[in-house]
Amino acid sequence: RLDGLPLALELAAARIKLLPPQALLARLTQPLQILTGGARTLPPRQQTLRNALKWSYDLLEPEEQQLFRRLTVFVGGWTLEAVEEVGKLIDSAEHSNLSTLDGVASLLDKSLLLQIEPEGEEPRLIMLTTIREYGQECLRDNGETEITQRAHAHYYVALVEEAEPHLKGKQQIQWLTRLEIDQENLRAALAWLIEHMETELALRFCAALWHFWYLRGYWSEGRRWLEAALGQPQKTAPTLARARALCGAGNLAYYQVDDAAVRPLLEESVALCRSLGERRELASALGALGVLMQDLGDFEAARPLLEESETLSRTLGSKWELSYLLRKLGQQALQERAPKRAKTLAMEALTLAQELGDNSLIATTFATLTNIAALEDDLAQAIAYNSQCLTLARELGNKYLIAIALQNLGYFAALQGDLSQAASAQEGLTIMRELGEKAFIAIALHSVGYVTTLRGNLIKASALFHEGLSLSQEIKNEAEIGWHLFGLALVAVAEGRYWRAAHMLSAVEGRLDINADMLNVERADYQRAEQNVRTQLGEKAFEEARISGRTMAPEQLLTLEEQASVHKREAEVNHAPAPVYPDGLTAREVEVLRLLAQGWTDLQIAEQLVISPRTVSTHLTSIYRKIQVTTRSAATRYALEKKLV
Repeated sequence: RLDGLPLALELAAARIKLLPPQALLARLTQPLQILTGGARTLPPRQQTLRNALKWSYDLLEPEEQQLFRRLTVFVGGWTLEAVEEVGKLIDSAEHSNLSTLDGVASLLDKSLLLQIEPEGEEPRLIMLTTIREYGQECLRDNGETEITQRAHAHYYVALVEEAEPHLKGKQQIQWLTRLEIDQENLRAALAWLIEHMETELALRFCAALWHFWYLRGYWSEGRRWLEAALGQPQKTAPTLARARALCGAGNLAYYQVDDAAVRPLLEESVALCRSLGERRELASALGALGVLMQDLGDFEAARPLLEESETLSRTLGSKWELSYLLRKLGQQALQERAPKRAKTLAMEALTLAQELGDNSLIATTFATLTNIAALEDDLAQAIAYNSQCLTLARELGNKYLIAIALQNLGYFAALQGDLSQAASAQEGLTIMRELGEKAFIAIALHSVGYVTTLRGNLIKASALFHEGLSLSQEIKNEAEIGWHLFGLALVAVAEGRYWRAAHMLSAVEGRLDINADMLNVERADYQRAEQNVRTQLGEKAFEEARISGRTMAPEQLLTLEEQASVHKREAEVNHAPAPVYPDGLTAREVEVLRLLAQGWTDLQIAEQLVISPRTVSTHLTSIYRKIQVTTRSAATRYALEKKLV
């Protein structure tokens, strides 16, 4: 808080006699008021921090004093270029002859400024907090606050508008870095514009910066700024800046799955773009609105919006808008169970994104291709696409994409029977928790819950699925409710709670299409669980549970007690005890071993048992270890000797 200034530390130490450390810390938000009372035997300039700073300030030449005051408007750090440009904006009104370069050099020599050199970046100047506070007092006393803050705000409006096109091209990462390092100045400039009712400039600022907020994951912050700017009264008729800000606000709300907020924002943007004749912006707004309507299931309303957006984008040669739209259309085709069409659309989107050099667009398209490959049960290809997405997301610093790709990595590996990547899913969940996006946290909780179930930690897995279920109910995502109930059903089966599991599996069927929504491996898990429960309960009890489970709310399912006294007896009458296999082999391992002994290949075994070849390999590794053999021929002999074939 005191920037390590020796005098400030000495004066603070003197205050410890009166104020305990925590109380002193709370008061140091205004250090010039609290850091007084130096020894009276000292020179006046050493008795208070303000006196010391005033003494240094008074030694400056008038033009150096003026520059010093101006620099206090910057927050966190700035470049020499920024100082020069802000100075030009002021000097055009004041006709000052101040030499910025010489003035900055002098202030550096006098230790009123510091210079830092971030790796690979242009050197930046900073001013210590205590010095800046004194400088701002001088700025106010000289009546220069408004003109300086206005120039500061105008400079950063120009900067974000210069940055905007580069955020969708080959220099994306460089501009993201530049804006990121100037975050505090951007916030200060935008806050000043809104506070001083500079509505049009605030709208222009937000319209130019919303894509940065999206790429860096500042979704909530971006929405707050946009809401503040859009909520201000306009002094003129609605402008293009307002239309663009509305579209940005709608997109950020869409990413946060706030469907109720998205539609009115995008509809107003579309209407305004039409009235202004702004075709390029209209294409963007139409595409975003069309995608929303698709997600809401209103395909009749979505179709003309998407068709018009695509036509406009192709006519205008708007590659970015077209690539974005084609990727979204690919996602929709995927939801409609048309993976071939989805892949065609996504590949065209990828080609356009690569031509633009927009790494974010490329990364999100790889994310879409990941989902397409997964639905086609090509997990190897899904993992390859996902890895490319993760690499680009890390370069971009896009935490959402990083988290999604990490949880995919852990989940897909687990589906293949490889738990060595399980930590990736947990890492993805940790990042999602930091970001606080409930829809994505729910998805990540399911992935980690599944991995945890495979590891045999049923208590932890149950807790993860319970949390995910609660979040999914909160955001009213029925499909995700289904996935977490499925996870809890698998836990219930593993715990031998078959009555509860039967009800849950029935509830899953009411929320997920088992054949369409599940991958082959997931479907096989479901079918095995269902058959196991049916066997344990008996047909009559199983059907009874299925019928009642269809109409039960999740809260009711979670409080179900086992009906052991009735249903276990029925199972004992109708079914023989489960067989016990030699050397600790499981029923699934015996199935694999039997097929191997009959000469089946790994791929044939996988197809027969509806599992992945990787899972077959995992089972064989376990079998070989348990029966202490190393070859297929030795395993075949074992199967024959033990009469398993």
